[in-house]
Amino acid sequence: MAQDKPTVLYVDDLVMNLKLFEATFKKDYDIILSESPKEALNILKEKEVQVLVSDQRMPEMTGTELLEHAAEKFPAVRRFLLTAFTDIETVIEAVNRGRIHGYIKKPIQADEIRQSINGTLEVYYLRKKNWKKK
Repeated sequence: MAQDKPTVLYVDDLVMNLKLFEATFKKDYDIILSESPKEALNILKEKEVQVLVSDQRMPEMTGTELLEHAAEKFPAVRRFLLTAFTDIETVIEAVNRGRIHGYIKKPIQADEIRQSINGTLEVYYLRKKNWKKK
């Protein structure tokens, strides 16, 4: 049976940001929230997630580090870095190490994020379909 909505895992150490993200996108996606990058990696082990969106600045590990672990262990998951800081070195590091599929600036712009997620979902499902053919 096909999923009704794609699953998006959003990781941010600030509860207010988590609540805002969920309220904004819960009609479009099955939203899973995590305050902890380590918890997020456990969620990825247990549940099929199509898109991972991570804040950059967190105490446990950076978003780039989380996305790097996710890229190694769960390469099919589409990865996005979300940050209020437009530090080009951070973006370059996220692209090179975390192999991100997109970069999202805070404050979040719902239409921009929805467009990015929907675009990457097309790639996710196309790749999944092609893997099954092999």
